[in-house]
Amino acid sequence: MRMYVLVAGGSMGECPPLIQLCREGLARFCTETYEEPNQKNMHHCMGHLTNYSLNKRSHKFEHCGQSMEEVFGDENTSSKRPLTVCLRQLAEEYSDFDIEAFYSDVQVIVQRSLAVMAPVLLSRTRSEDCLEAGRQSFQIFGFDIMLDQKYKAFLLEVNNSPSLCVDEALPVDAEHDAAKLASKNRERDKLCRCMDMAQVHWHQTSLVDLETKSAMMQGAFKALEQLHQGVEPAVENYIPVPFDHELWPLLARLEAVYSRSGAKSFTSTGLRRIFEPLCGDKLQKHDLDILANRYRTTNSAAHDKAAGPDALRFF
Repeated sequence: MRMYVLVAGGSMGECPPLIQLCREGLARFCTETYEEPNQKNMHHCMGHLTNYSLNKRSHKFEHCGQSMEEVFGDENTSSKRPLTVCLRQLAEEYSDFDIEAFYSDVQVIVQRSLAVMAPVLLSRTRSEDCLEAGRQSFQIFGFDIMLDQKYKAFLLEVNNSPSLCVDEALPVDAEHDAAKLASKNRERDKLCRCMDMAQVHWHQTSLVDLETKSAMMQGAFKALEQLHQGVEPAVENYIPVPFDHELWPLLARLEAVYSRSGAKSFTSTGLRRIFEPLCGDKLQKHDLDILANRYRTTNSAAHDKAAGPDALRFF
């Protein structure tokens, strides 16, 4: 599931950035039937990976319809469909699936992920020259989320430059397709041999991409306009994500204790060894991992003024 997150403004030590999670996104599916991984099927990438760049090359890829009813209808079975449609289908098929609980889980994932990245992202606004520009800057992140059999959300990866393309490539493998391309109704369509597909193909606007990404960007610009006007952003299809986490004060105290203990390196392994017995139900192992990364990125940004977003590649 590709979900979009807006991050705007903010500066180190002055004000936290605005973080908004878009309710709409894209649900992508494999073109091969999924089977639990084993030695015999590990090479069947289209049965394990939902990447559009892979599955679009399969003859089993089901393109979305070209009408609003087909795109947003509950009967949509395409290989790429709106996230909201997919969630409705899950809720209808499985009575114990809760859509709002899903969004709440993703909120926590976004919150913790950006808390780790924030020191590096905001370090560029420390100088007076960058301060004003930092307050007016924004970025759209693409969060790839996967659900397990118990509907628990897991983060696969974060894209700092998610694709906003709204076209799709379709193969030309039948005579009637070629005839359509040559007709007056499709005179603007041309045969293409670009890298999008190995075989000859043509491009058309993908309605599912157009509607999904347009809704996402329109909501983002509306939130930015409200922010510029000094109004607390409130956009219908966006969920605010609080930047501060309730565990940060506790994590900060652990950081201080660890440093005073004379530890030579601030690592997640060391943190677990010392504090894991004290975790209990409130502090989990991944919180210690986040703390270690947060500490390293903060110190890196503090001492290296040239540290920029590329430093995030470390993660």
